Amino acid sequence: MPSQGPRSTHGSGGRRDDIDFWRGFILCTIFINHVPGNLFERFTYRNYGFSDSSEAFVFISGLSLSLAYGSKFLNGGQGLVLVSLARRAIKLYAVHILLSLAGLAIFASGAALAQNSTLMQEHGRDLFIDDPFSALIGLFSLGHQLGYFNILPLYVLMLAMTPAMFWLAKRNRLLMLAASLAVYLLSRVAGLNVPSWPMKGDWFFDPFSWQLMMAVGLAVGLSLRDGAVPRNRLVLLVAGGLVLAAAFCATDGLSFWPGLMDLARERADLGKTTLGAGRIVHFFALAYVVYGIGLAHNMRHAAWFRPLCSIGRSGLWSFAILSVLAAVGQVLTQSLGHSVLLDTLLIGGGLGLLYGCAMLLDGRRDGAIPLLAGLSPRR
Repeated sequence: MPSQGPRSTHGSGGRRDDIDFWRGFILCTIFINHVPGNLFERFTYRNYGFSDSSEAFVFISGLSLSLAYGSKFLNGGQGLVLVSLARRAIKLYAVHILLSLAGLAIFASGAALAQNSTLMQEHGRDLFIDDPFSALIGLFSLGHQLGYFNILPLYVLMLAMTPAMFWLAKRNRLLMLAASLAVYLLSRVAGLNVPSWPMKGDWFFDPFSWQLMMAVGLAVGLSLRDGAVPRNRLVLLVAGGLVLAAAFCATDGLSFWPGLMDLARERADLGKTTLGAGRIVHFFALAYVVYGIGLAHNMRHAAWFRPLCSIGRSGLWSFAILSVLAAVGQVLTQSLGHSVLLDTLLIGGGLGLLYGCAMLLDGRRDGAIPLLAGLSPRR
């Protein structure tokens, strides 16, 4: 028999604090991982399994969309949902363009000030020097995406897929998941992806594969809307075993089996672009363990719970801020090198700024800051 386990947590206005908490955790993890080589990067959970914050980011995006729009769509408000999703997609597209341009400005300034031309020669930035006209067309058409600034285009395309997923889910939730799985398998077999332009290649995140993560997030969100997702002790035990096995592989057998992770990469289908099956299994096992033991509920009174909730509530703006901060961090570490002091200042200061900005946005929403109250964004 399934065990109901601890109840989910809720904040004001009907928001789920547990989802805000995990979104905030994921955003902080993305920030740390987007400053490569820093001291704290080795402690993020991607080093102890097969998946990383990308899967969690897309899954929670689908879950949140389902909680926000699922009831409206399924109860006859399709038109309103379509308009809302279109507005959201346009907003994300605009943020992506602005962040990409801001990233280029940061790296170009760093290259000029530090006289370090290599800063503009990596992750697709060189095209803006060699062929700026084509690079701009590629940027605005989403055909050319800069490294570390390439997940929002995936989200824009998946927002376009969301109405079809809701339409199928209205008829049968399993039908929606089956259709999504069919698209995923077709993508893997036929090598479907969106081509890059003007540089040869494909998108780093294949939307035909990654839509599966969004679809499962939507399905879980609909289940949460109807009530708690059941907790089963046997499933939890199996999921926990998979998580421990992945951690054993990722750490090269706790350092006693050198090359074990390389072997896993060869055998377990762990490709990120195509969302390898090994990554999917690990993420859902990890997610079920986290949900099954009620980790967010148990940490509700921890000192870091509220700050992470605050960062998670301001999801898009937190992502934009961390992207800019991470670009600055990359410029500084590539120009000055890594040190314990610099890494601590960059990561600690960046997380502090992220929280400070989130608090300001919280005050803006709640009207606690009079000058900003009239600018409060819609929830």
